[in-house]
Amino acid sequence: MKFALSVCLVLGVGGTVYNRFVATQTAPPDAVTLWSLYLTFPVAVLLVGAQGLDLLGLSLGGVFSSEPWTTGAGTSIIRTAVLAALSAATALILLRVAPLSQHRVAGPAMVCAAWGLAAISYAVSGHTATAEPEWQAVLAMLIHGLATLFWLGALLPLLALIRRGNDDLAELRRFSTIAMPLVGLLIVTGFFMAAIHAGSGGFQALGMSGYGILLFIKLVSVIGLLLVAAHNRLVLTPALTSGNPGAGAALRGSIHVEIVLALMIVAFASSFRLTPPPRTASQEPQAQIVAVTQTDITAELRMSPSLVGPNDLTIRVSTADGTALDPLEITLGFSLPDLDLGPIMVAASLDESGWTTQPFILPQPGEWNIDINLLVTDFDIVTLKAKVNVAP
Repeated sequence: MKFALSVCLVLGVGGTVYNRFVATQTAPPDAVTLWSLYLTFPVAVLLVGAQGLDLLGLSLGGVFSSEPWTTGAGTSIIRTAVLAALSAATALILLRVAPLSQHRVAGPAMVCAAWGLAAISYAVSGHTATAEPEWQAVLAMLIHGLATLFWLGALLPLLALIRRGNDDLAELRRFSTIAMPLVGLLIVTGFFMAAIHAGSGGFQALGMSGYGILLFIKLVSVIGLLLVAAHNRLVLTPALTSGNPGAGAALRGSIHVEIVLALMIVAFASSFRLTPPPRTASQEPQAQIVAVTQTDITAELRMSPSLVGPNDLTIRVSTADGTALDPLEITLGFSLPDLDLGPIMVAASLDESGWTTQPFILPQPGEWNIDINLLVTDFDIVTLKAKVNVAP
């Protein structure tokens, strides 16, 4: 869904930016731009549900229940969805209300608003939203997003321009003039964000991680796109200007290659959320220890890292005088009453280190209630109640 939303924003908002700041002739918005903007709304909604399904580990059928939606709405992805929808709405109002689009002040202002909202939507969720220093990471991602939307969003309009013939070479030159500094910013901010996500281990740690491998593949695609764009700028555009009969067809083919590479880049960028960067591995997880006593039985829970997402538990059970007690079975139920979540059932197993759980997901921050169910004997079940605080 993140990939689909990115494509909608690139084609819809990026196409709108091209139409207002690059196109030399005022023309009605094309169907691709309009449909991409319309599709942004349902895709943004589905992104929230998909995030909830992912966090809760539910199958696709779970989308018909309320849990994945409330879970997804409680995460940072809701900010991305809302900003993307606002961006699309701003662009649609501009394109559909002729006096606005033709106004000397309102037109550019609304295009910049849609452009900025779309770009910032990339920065308010995912790894960038938790990077330190936060303001620098968000600013870098904002600039990166602005450049990406302009460059990739211009590819289809450029292809349509070349297909129309050689009458609009001024438009081609205008795009090139704007794109060159933006591509420079794209490269600089890309390296800056890579340095942030590398963490204390530097680029060596980045290269040895799954995140780094994905980044390398994306970088190869970006370099390929840059080389094709440079060939267009330095070879094919001058040939087209001079009236070379084969230049138009060559440029169309080159732009087709750019479009394929652009889709690959967007796909790789959308996959980053599945792979944590090295800087998160270098952060020490914070364990939370909770002890609760009831009916002469004490349970001590050590939960790590006590954050939204995967957690694990170790449990020590003893009698009131401190004597270790090994129940036959331990199960735990996690619930968050404020959001009507749960119970999320988790089973503990006994191994050499004691009672432990497999990693389980707590999808929301807040004060979670825990029901600790101890099967002391075949006929005796004791339930202890505890609370843990889960940080975002």
